Amino acid sequence: MHADNSAHLRAAARRRHDATRKRALDALNTRPSPTTMAGLARAAGVARSWIYTQPDILARIRASPAQSGVVAPRVMNTGHRHNPNLAAENARLRHQLAAAHRQLGAKNHRQG
Repeated sequence: MHADNSAHLRAAARRRHDATRKRALDALNTRPSPTTMAGLARAAGVARSWIYTQPDILARIRASPAQSGVVAPRVMNTGHRHNPNLAAENARLRHQLAAAHRQLGAKNHRQG
């Protein structure tokens, strides 16, 4: 029978999380304003994607003068995904690419 180590794993994960938050907050508190996502991530040694999971840290960065009006990449990607003009342009380009492939295939078939 195996011992249940889940409590130890949870405790280790909590310590890692707390240490990461401390590094990020320390870096945020010592960096001159304005702060950027990339600058904070680099200074704290954390991933930018992690910063997006921390609402309080994210809010402080976004409150920085240089960051006002900055939209998170996930929000921008969602906007692009639902943009009907981009969808129509992608469909048109896929159609053109398929036609070019057919032409190349026919040309290669005639030569072979």
